[in-house]
Amino acid sequence: RRTRPFLSRWLPFDPDRHTLDNLLRLMTLFGCDTAGLLPAVACSSGRPEVIDNLLSQADGQILIGVAPFASSLDKTLDSSRAAALLDALASIPRTSVVLVGAPADRTRADEIARRTPAPVTDLAGRTDLPALCDVLRRCRIVVSVDSGPMHLAAALGVSTVALFGEEDPVLWRPRGPSPHRVLRATDERAGASVNAIPVEMVVAAVRDLLGDAEDEGRVFQLPVEVAS
Repeated sequence: RRTRPFLSRWLPFDPDRHTLDNLLRLMTLFGCDTAGLLPAVACSSGRPEVIDNLLSQADGQILIGVAPFASSLDKTLDSSRAAALLDALASIPRTSVVLVGAPADRTRADEIARRTPAPVTDLAGRTDLPALCDVLRRCRIVVSVDSGPMHLAAALGVSTVALFGEEDPVLWRPRGPSPHRVLRATDERAGASVNAIPVEMVVAAVRDLLGDAEDEGRVFQLPVEVAS
């Protein structure tokens, strides 16, 4: 609804291709060579000592970022599910978990913290955009709902485990040079919810990426009951 009227005036929108590819098709009308282009982000705070301080408690060899928040509540993990995910990820050997989010997510981050005993570095609302990019760069993997941090991490070259609800991952999955895993849960009515994705499957996807699998991002779609 947001982009298709713009696209369809000059080229038919192709719902079977990623939104990025649809947008790049427009650029070919201006004579641009778009072959092989991927998103890339060069933003940085330029202050590594500040990032060192923010991550001083994250002493594991493998840093896993978690972004459970989105501007839409339909895309956001609820507090209990997010806390269970943080617990499970923190139990992976040699890992440290860092929670990221915007200032508007601070209340929800506090609620998650009350629900988990896991040693999580909570940076929700503590970074501006350049510092967030620096934090994401230091992560081996970022687990994220369909949100800005997911796309940023992918464009920064960080592997992501992307959790999708009703948005179509064919159109919005992470795009970047590193391998990704896309998880989605649907029922027979084609309804979907990020909160229907089993935590165990998220952890399995993280472990899969830690094994340095190099294939292009796969979409795992689960036929599970979605609560109304």
